[in-house]
Amino acid sequence: MTSSTEPAPAACPPRLPLSPVAARLLARARREWEQQQYHAAELSLTSVLALAPDDADTIRMLGVAAQRRGDHAKAIEYFRRFLAASPDDVALRINLGIALHEYGDVDEALVHLRRACDLAPRSPVAWFNLGKALEKQAYIEEAVDAFHRTIDTDRSHVPARLSLARALVSLGEVDAAIDEFREVLCRDPGNAEAWFGLSNINTTHFDNADK
Repeated sequence: MTSSTEPAPAACPPRLPLSPVAARLLARARREWEQQQYHAAELSLTSVLALAPDDADTIRMLGVAAQRRGDHAKAIEYFRRFLAASPDDVALRINLGIALHEYGDVDEALVHLRRACDLAPRSPVAWFNLGKALEKQAYIEEAVDAFHRTIDTDRSHVPARLSLARALVSLGEVDAAIDEFREVLCRDPGNAEAWFGLSNINTTHFDNADK
């Protein structure tokens, strides 16, 4: 799966108005998050949750914080609490899908990632994460489709092109894979992964030609 450096999750309306103290703590947590002080932000968020146990924004941010720490079980717990209030939240579905996949609950992970793609069919983030999950489960043809959808929505998405190229190699579609590796190098001439993938294909071809 992928893990990108993103700002704190966008605010959503809390179920109940926060007290002045809780509101100040939440604002401080968001500033700490934006400054990449994740541990401090998590402590501030925990204090908010103690004052406002049902605040959806706080629950979501705590889920992302737990996910960053690699505590996928805790992240799943928070994300599921948030899901009840925001079932159509695309970013939440993606985060929950990633956490479930990392935790080993692949089937449910794919349900949430596919739902994210249904909710936001023009989201490259949704399609890319679905593709990576499918790829890791060896659903290569479905992964190829997801990576194509990613690129259709974001032509400059280099990780999707690299993933697509590798998947195409595994399907034996070598010419198409070469095209994708070359497209990556056109956009990023120093990309070591693309150079390695391309040279590996060429080496394999030469080896097969000698037999």
